[in-house]
Amino acid sequence: MEDVDRAYAAGIIDGEGCISIHQGGYDKYKFRSRGYEFSLYTCVGMASYGIIEWLHYNFGGSISKTKGKDYWRWNVSAQKCTKFLESILPYLKLKYCQAKLGIAFQQQKAQRQRRQQRTEKEIDREVGFFNEMRRLNSGDKAKVIVPQGF
Repeated sequence: MEDVDRAYAAGIIDGEGCISIHQGGYDKYKFRSRGYEFSLYTCVGMASYGIIEWLHYNFGGSISKTKGKDYWRWNVSAQKCTKFLESILPYLKLKYCQAKLGIAFQQQKAQRQRRQQRTEKEIDREVGFFNEMRRLNSGDKAKVIVPQGF
């Protein structure tokens, strides 16, 4: 993929996209206390299907349509999201900090890989990443705080 395409995708994310860490469902049997699972997620929603299709074709992920409206949504998560964010990172302006934080979050998750149990320290880190991403997305960007250990 050419640099101009990665820059174009970065512009779409800066203008219309969202980079976040989602808090998933609770499974009291699979995880210890605070059993929520967190995942990295990037999406773009717009009426222009052509741009959504272009993102899907070039970066993977999935497409969905809002019921009753001509409004389309592209999203990508976990490792595919990390690869996408790494490819557009040099071109991001407004959401650079969210992308860096998301990449660090996913790398930390990948380190534990297939273990069923998370340690309390890992849970605390994930909660820290989640809270920091919420702060960044709320518009309070005066100071970027990277969770301990990174």
